Amino acid sequence: MKNNTGKFRLPQSVIALAVAAAISPLLFAQPAQAGYWKLTGTPTGGYTPGSSGSGLMTQFGTNSMSFTDYGIYSYVAIAGSFTYTGTIQWVPNNGNLKTDPAPATVTVTETSDSYGTVLYSNPSAKTSALDGLGDPPVTTYTTGYPGNSQTTQSQGTHTTIVSVPTGGSVQFTRIFSTFASGALNEGLVSYSVSVK
Repeated sequence: MKNNTGKFRLPQSVIALAVAAAISPLLFAQPAQAGYWKLTGTPTGGYTPGSSGSGLMTQFGTNSMSFTDYGIYSYVAIAGSFTYTGTIQWVPNNGNLKTDPAPATVTVTETSDSYGTVLYSNPSAKTSALDGLGDPPVTTYTTGYPGNSQTTQSQGTHTTIVSVPTGGSVQFTRIFSTFASGALNEGLVSYSVSVK
């Protein structure tokens, strides 16, 4: 429209909409989360003293951890027991939780495999396994060359969304076990966890 000087002028409503569109991102913008999740904790445990195998092998990343341990023992029962307590901690940008608060949740992904095996098993063979994640153990039997075997295995992969309390820190514990008795006895525990 033209004003009384003859110049073209935008209506006030159009100007108001343009100003609102320009400042609305500033009004509703959320602070960017520049921090990251850190996972700490070292697994502990092992197999029956005197057994041989791989020993406890671990790998660590900023937001991940994995370990495995394989054991073997001839004609002596082998038992493995392991524990992992992990601490998930939000590390804020510039160390300031006020300007970079922890997210309300963290996603935890875990994969675990635990088994006890008796090779050349006899009728009184015993095996058990717990993968630390609650997956039910399953026992299987095989026959034939070079001998019968019995295996109990517990394994699974789980992704869980965990609530994060004020302060940005969460702790959790996993307990793993394996057992085999009957001839040539083997055990394995393998576990990995990552957070994001």
